[in-house]
Amino acid sequence: VGAEGYATCLLKWAAISSSLGMTITSSGDLNAHLDAGRVALLRVLPEAPEHFVLAVKRVGNDYLVRDPLYGTEELLSNRYRGIQSFRLLTPQAAGNPPPVPHNPEPARILGLHLQDWNNARDAVREFTARVQPSVLKVVSFLGPVPELHALAPNAAIVYRHHLTREDELACLADPTNRAAWFLGQFAEQVAPYVERGEITHIETAINETLDGDRVQAAVNFELAFIAELKRRLPQAKPLVATIAVGNPHESQYPLLLPLARVVAEVGGAFGYHAYWPVARGASALVTDWQWHAGRFEDMDALFRANGYAVDWLLSECGPCGGQWEGDHFAYNPAAGWRHPECFNNDWDATLADIERFRRRLQHSPARVLGATWFTLCSWDWQYFNLGATELATL
Repeated sequence: VGAEGYATCLLKWAAISSSLGMTITSSGDLNAHLDAGRVALLRVLPEAPEHFVLAVKRVGNDYLVRDPLYGTEELLSNRYRGIQSFRLLTPQAAGNPPPVPHNPEPARILGLHLQDWNNARDAVREFTARVQPSVLKVVSFLGPVPELHALAPNAAIVYRHHLTREDELACLADPTNRAAWFLGQFAEQVAPYVERGEITHIETAINETLDGDRVQAAVNFELAFIAELKRRLPQAKPLVATIAVGNPHESQYPLLLPLARVVAEVGGAFGYHAYWPVARGASALVTDWQWHAGRFEDMDALFRANGYAVDWLLSECGPCGGQWEGDHFAYNPAAGWRHPECFNNDWDATLADIERFRRRLQHSPARVLGATWFTLCSWDWQYFNLGATELATL
């Protein structure tokens, strides 16, 4: 709000409206407001000295707040006796509300994640021609792209250029230069595919990195990546925020709003990884949807509440084994559907879960382009792989 937005050390309410484009009111339902993904200013007790904190989430009968006095994010009750008053902050409406999504039908909404197709080339062709998936993804190889596009001309096809983890994390420290370096690795090679409309989306450099204390740095890189992609490959759409399942923390969702705004402007997509817990055959896909496979829907609700309608292209998905530790599920990142901790190679049980997942995506309130099953790969990920037998019935 600038220096003019304050009277001594107190924020002027009018500055919130004029500088931030938000309405502010001291009446309404605080809990319902926070539950809808919005924020509020709380005047805390004791009354002297006068002090406000920013509430970002309701936690039972308490509130998660950001406190400018201490530079912390913690429960209100940790420091204060209660609330003297509140101010509800709401983004001012901008244009028409986002349209109700019309997501692909279940049979088409699940596509393939291809690290190669050496073990199932004919089966991939047959699946693509028969199902007409809404999305497909290739990782660091371009050979099948023209054929896949010819077989399913309406599919969105994502290209991901794989980096080492060291190179991914280096992107966070120098976003602008590393975005240019990243796209310099492959832009010239993929340009003809983009120009012919065979590749529609280019995936970000930073895989499963938007979490913990890296969220803001990751957002900064994604914004630099989008700008550099527009400069080098203007016909390609960015696929960003390939977020690991269960991340980021709900209190960090507002940090994604600047990214959502830009993604909506350029027609890109968010790429949350929609895995779900399975403990030795017992699936929590439906019961824990909002925390795992469907976590993206709460992020999307916040984006829509702020006027940003984004596409979701869930660039990895599937059941993953592990074990429950209280109400927390500890994933075993190697335990795909074939693993004893997951469905123990039971394709019928896996396929039943897939059908439930497809239906949930079709009826999602978010705008879901599709999801890509992790994975087909001849040299790794043995417990996750699909073969010809599975593809024939998928």
